[in-house]
Amino acid sequence: MEETRRIAVVVGTQGELIGMAPVISEIRRRGFDLLFVHTGQHYDLLLYKNLLEDLELPQPDYFLGCGSRPYGEQIAFIIERVEKIFLKEEPDVVLVQGNNNSTVGSAVACIGVGVHVGHVEAGVRHDYVLGDTNRRIVERIASFCFAPFAIAAENLRREGVDPKRIFLVGDTYIDALVHYSKKVQKSKIIIRKELIMALIWPRCMD
Repeated sequence: MEETRRIAVVVGTQGELIGMAPVISEIRRRGFDLLFVHTGQHYDLLLYKNLLEDLELPQPDYFLGCGSRPYGEQIAFIIERVEKIFLKEEPDVVLVQGNNNSTVGSAVACIGVGVHVGHVEAGVRHDYVLGDTNRRIVERIASFCFAPFAIAAENLRREGVDPKRIFLVGDTYIDALVHYSKKVQKSKIIIRKELIMALIWPRCMD
């Protein structure tokens, strides 16, 4: 793989914004060219605006306005539009997070474009059929499976993912909790609730 210079990050939900915030910050700190895409899978204007401000994130380069749709329609909407963006913008690698429809749709779009996918939070299992199915699809597509903890990495190995594609990197939600802890305390109550639930709920499900 040639030297990576342009990194695309695709999110679709408030939880993904929080989970990917430390990754986006590190991409910018290291001087890579960031392509930031928000599908709008979950969207509330006030919450979205305040989250971007609280997490010190830039405005997305693209906001797709996906909104609530049936499962297949939502994924098809994301595949079609994300594929067009990647064909135009030509990122070197695409980072997606978790198990949402935006995650699987964006990863599938990368197949046709021929761009590498990095899956943040790979290997986590919640015994939630839809979410775990989405996650497994992305794990098969991804060139890089970033497992947040040892059990997740073992899940990947046990299910046949090539160990060369598995990287034990730590939990970005914990990174976000540490980095933004002071902001959580100062934030408006609706944002504090969203931050805390997004940080704690996935851990309770493990």
